[in-house]
Amino acid sequence: MRVADRVVCRGGCGSGGETRSTNHATRLLSLAALLTLPAAAQVPADTLGTSTEAEAQFEALVEDDLAGDPTELLELLESLRADPLDVNTATAEELAQVPALGAVLGAAIVRYRAATGPFTSLPGLRQVDGVTADAYLDARPYLTIGPTLDTVARPASGFPAAPSLRTVLGNLRVTGTQRLQRRLDLGVGYEGPDSTRAYLGSPERIYTRVQATYRRQVSVNVTLEKDPGEPFRFDGATNTYGYDYQSAHVALLDAGRIDALVLGDFSVQFGQGLALWRASGFGKGPDATGGPLRSGRGIRPYGSVDENNFFRGAALSVGVVPGVYVSAFASRRALDASVFTPDTTDLGDPDLPPGAFDSVVTSLGADGLHRTDRELARKDALDETLVGGGAEYRITNGSVEGRAGVVATRSSFGTPLAAGSRPDELFDFAGTEATVVSAYADAKTRAGLAFGEVARGPTGGIGAVGGVGIDLGQGADLLVIGRSYSPETVSLHGYPFGERNGVGRNERGLYVGATVT
Repeated sequence: MRVADRVVCRGGCGSGGETRSTNHATRLLSLAALLTLPAAAQVPADTLGTSTEAEAQFEALVEDDLAGDPTELLELLESLRADPLDVNTATAEELAQVPALGAVLGAAIVRYRAATGPFTSLPGLRQVDGVTADAYLDARPYLTIGPTLDTVARPASGFPAAPSLRTVLGNLRVTGTQRLQRRLDLGVGYEGPDSTRAYLGSPERIYTRVQATYRRQVSVNVTLEKDPGEPFRFDGATNTYGYDYQSAHVALLDAGRIDALVLGDFSVQFGQGLALWRASGFGKGPDATGGPLRSGRGIRPYGSVDENNFFRGAALSVGVVPGVYVSAFASRRALDASVFTPDTTDLGDPDLPPGAFDSVVTSLGADGLHRTDRELARKDALDETLVGGGAEYRITNGSVEGRAGVVATRSSFGTPLAAGSRPDELFDFAGTEATVVSAYADAKTRAGLAFGEVARGPTGGIGAVGGVGIDLGQGADLLVIGRSYSPETVSLHGYPFGERNGVGRNERGLYVGATVT
C-alpha cells in the first residue's frame, strides 16, 4: 500500500539515503505558492497577512525538509496572533508552539512562573534565563497577560477553575470569515473536454468559517471549503454538500478535571510523534536545535482545511488526581483511497480467509482534491474506525518540567490495504486491523532537556527515538538525537523526526545540531 503524492525512498535507504535532487526546486516552488496564496489549494490566502513577518514565517516553513502540509501550522500562528496566550496560565506545551520560544524556553517560563509568581508585565519575560531580546520581540505578538485574579493561585483541587455557563455566554467571541478566490491564469484542467482530466467545478476557491470561543477554554467551530476545480453541488453519494469539505467541533479545555473534551473533529499529539501525531512537524530545517523537537499538546480541537490530519468522533482527557491524566478517543471517518478489484483474493495476509473481500486498497489519497471523475472516485472510499487511549503523568515544579506516558490505538479498515510490490513498499502495512503501542517521557530543567519514545507497530516492528538538548550558555545550544526505526516499523498516524521526516521506518541515525547567537 502506498500513499499517493508522498516522496518515498527507493531501494530501502537508511539514514542519509534519500534522494534530494529536487529539494531546492521544491522549496522555491513551495515558497512561491505560499506567497501567492490565491493560486494554492488547502492554504488560506491571508493566514498571516502580507507583512514581512508573514513572509519570514512562510520561508521558515518551506525551508524545512518534508515538514508536512503547512496549513495547520499557519493557522495556528494566526490563531495565536488573534487570541494570544496568557503567559500566566499557558502550559509549557502551549508556549512551545510560539515562534522563537519552543520547548526549552516554554518550560523555562513555566518554571520561573512557578518559582516567582505570575508575571506583572510582558517585559518581565526578559528575566527568564534564555529569553533574549530577539526571542522576546519575536514572541511578543503571540503573548498577553490576563486578569491577575485568574492567575494568583490554583484552586485547592490542583486543577484549573472551570468557567460558569453565564461567564462563557457573556464573554463569547464570535467571528466569521468568508473568502472567495480565483486565479486569473487558469490551468489546462479548465479547458480540456476529457472527463478524466477536465475539472468539473468552477475555478473559485470558497472558504467559510464560523467560530465562537471563550478564551482558550471553549471552542465551537464550523469550517467549509471548496477548492478550485471542485464542483459546488449537493451529492450524497460523494459526501458533497455544497462545499466539498466540511469540518466542525465543540470543545471544552482546561476546565476543572477536564483537560480536553471534543465532539467532532480533533487532533491528537503525544510523545515525539512516533506512534500518534496528527499534525505537521519540522525536521532538518533552519532551526537546528528547536525544529526537530516534538512537544505534544495531547487532545485538541481541529478546524483547519487539511483534509487528512485529523480524527472525527469524540475525545476526552481528564485529570484523575493532580498530575495524572487519562485519555480516551474514538473516531470513524472516510479516507480518500484508490480501490482495486483483483482477480484473486490473495491479499498477502494469512489471517484473511479466501473470498473474504472483493476489493483492496492500493493507495491512500493525500491532497484532498476532488476535481475530476477520477479524483471523485477516490473520495471517502475507505472507512476507518479507530479507538485509543492513554495515561500521562505530568510534573511541574521550580526546577523540573516533565511528563511520562503510554498511548495505544487500534484501527479497523472497511477494505483491506494491500502490500505494494516495489522495494520501498515491501514492509508497508497490509490488512484490516492495526494496533500501535507507545511509551514516552521527557524532562526539562534549567540545564536543558531529555526525551525519548519507544513504539511497537502493527506488524511487530520496533521504533525508538531519544535525545538531549543542552544549554551551553552564552547563547549556545546543542541538540543530539538518536533514532532506530526497523524496516517493519509502521506508524499509520505518527509523524516522527527522521531523515525522511514523518515516515519513521527503515533508518538509523544520529543527529547533532548546534546554534550560536
